[in-house]
Amino acid sequence: MYFFFVLSLTSMDNLKKVKYSLIFLIFIFVSGTFLYKYVLGWNFLDSFYMTVITITTIGFEEVHPLNETGKVITLFLIFTGLSGFLYGLTALGEFLVEGHLRDYFRSNIMDKKVKKLSNHIIVCGYGRMGRVIVNELIEFKKQFLVLEKDDEKVKELIEKGYPFIKGDATDDSILRKAGIDKAKTILCVMDSDSENLFVTLSARQLNRDIFILARCSKEASEKKLYMAGANKVVFPYKIGAKQMAQFILRPELMQFFEMAFSGEDFKLHINEFKLPIGSFLENVKLKDSKLREKYNIMVVAIRRNKEKVFVNPPVNFELKAGDILIVVGESENMHRLLKDLTSD
Repeated sequence: MYFFFVLSLTSMDNLKKVKYSLIFLIFIFVSGTFLYKYVLGWNFLDSFYMTVITITTIGFEEVHPLNETGKVITLFLIFTGLSGFLYGLTALGEFLVEGHLRDYFRSNIMDKKVKKLSNHIIVCGYGRMGRVIVNELIEFKKQFLVLEKDDEKVKELIEKGYPFIKGDATDDSILRKAGIDKAKTILCVMDSDSENLFVTLSARQLNRDIFILARCSKEASEKKLYMAGANKVVFPYKIGAKQMAQFILRPELMQFFEMAFSGEDFKLHINEFKLPIGSFLENVKLKDSKLREKYNIMVVAIRRNKEKVFVNPPVNFELKAGDILIVVGESENMHRLLKDLTSD
């Protein structure tokens, strides 16, 4: 039995080895104290003391003379306790040397940060699309969390200091750990359509209200993703092809949009935000909003009740809480406006 216990330990990772070695040592200490006390009739202190000096091989004299039964008990403790003690030290050394202790504390810190997240964005997959998405989320100061199982990509996430959980996004327990029940949006941008489909299905079951955006590479998968609960399905290759065509047909317009969305050497950005309840813009007409004068921001469209869209709204248009404003302006001014709206 002891042989099979040690054999099972060798197949575990170092952290589990340390934990189970500690549990095993505690069991041996308790067993030795129990045997000395109830088999040989010693008091508790003598029994515990004899167990300690036997397992640690300190070499002091026996507390009481040992009969044959006592010698058998002592041999049992020497064989099991010493080997378990040395195995535990070896596992602890490997745990420290290989950096698992650092990873363990980093994981604990990350778990605490994840528990505090609310209304955040979950990005499933840190591939080519995932990297671009994360950079955009950082640019707009959005709370996000990446789920990635690939070791090399995880190393990159660690180096950049991005919040992440190492694990398979198709696992419901990983989604729960990522706070799927409190998240606002989940982006399924893994390379496999089947994985994105599986995550979409799980996310919809775990959070009925979450917005699901899924990547799709095959048209046959689009219908399945919508049936699984996706709010929006995106074809990267189709979007790329259309964008290339538009560069031929409308080169100046596409050049403008490319600069606006890239944010490189271009101050103007296109953005959207929802007008919160009780803000200083609620029930205010556009001409009285001072958006141009105070923030140098222009409203190009307004969406109301998820149905009506007002393009180039008139100056007498009255803003209501819940309106989605599509605006053009400098990034810093947009951040300032959003801060003023939420601080009211």
